[in-house]
Amino acid sequence: MSRFPTSLRLLADRAFESGPRTRALRRRVAEMVEDSAVLEVGCGFGANQPLCGPGYVGIDVDPAAVSEARRRVPGGTFLTWDLADRGPPAGRFDAALLCLTVHEASRPDRLLEEALNPAWPRLLILDFDPNLRGWLLLRESLLERGKLGPYRRLKLVDLCQRAGWRLRDTGPVGGLFRWWDFRCGGTP
Repeated sequence: MSRFPTSLRLLADRAFESGPRTRALRRRVAEMVEDSAVLEVGCGFGANQPLCGPGYVGIDVDPAAVSEARRRVPGGTFLTWDLADRGPPAGRFDAALLCLTVHEASRPDRLLEEALNPAWPRLLILDFDPNLRGWLLLRESLLERGKLGPYRRLKLVDLCQRAGWRLRDTGPVGGLFRWWDFRCGGTP
């Protein structure tokens, strides 16, 4: 469940979607998932669904977010689903996508452990760059009040590699964000 009320998330989401950094992030999502069947973990209001190929399924633990996603993207597949409790939904997915999700989790390590599932060969993560310490500390002090600490301490690459996934590529996006492309085991 998100730490923010749905009305506040809606307002922040609309403002965030229109910014140049977010447009750069969305372009990167589109490039990474082009023509792929994607399971988006933490889909929020469904903003990434139009960027993905057929077979997209968005899951979120927040029923209000899923309801809003269904309203915004008629015909999209959105489920109220907790990956940690229920495992992956039925279907064949080319990749799991976590876009601006890991920093929201109260236990980002647990979220990643659940997302590192051999049911899909790729794990794509796009989130705030944890190396931008000054900006994250400002955000944390003004908005999050200490709740970004687990994300800032998370050793994302180490955790994924210990689970047998290999980092294929990574890079910055739009100044505030970073993307990581992991492959399961020996997947090219």
